[in-house]
Amino acid sequence: MPMAPLGSDIWFDRRQWQGELDYEALRRRVLAGAPNLAIAFSGGGNPIMKTKQRWWEAPDFMNLEQDEEFMGRVVQGQEAAYRKIMEHAGVLDEDEKA
Repeated sequence: MPMAPLGSDIWFDRRQWQGELDYEALRRRVLAGAPNLAIAFSGGGNPIMKTKQRWWEAPDFMNLEQDEEFMGRVVQGQEAAYRKIMEHAGVLDEDEKA
């Protein structure tokens, strides 16, 4: 027995976005929501971002950087989670418990 909402097909019968957003709003939505769709696969390690209509004339390149503060918080969170797991498992000595 098929299971679906009664009436029209919600996914395929939705209202189209065409005409709802101007070009700039649509461009920002695409760049914010699905950045991988705005990348040109040009090689070289710094992909070109398609940020304008004629993106190839004056390309904007993506630059990847590591956020040291964020990575420090990730490591601290992993350490805290590991400690909790070890405490719960009962494998830490009394002097290792914080």
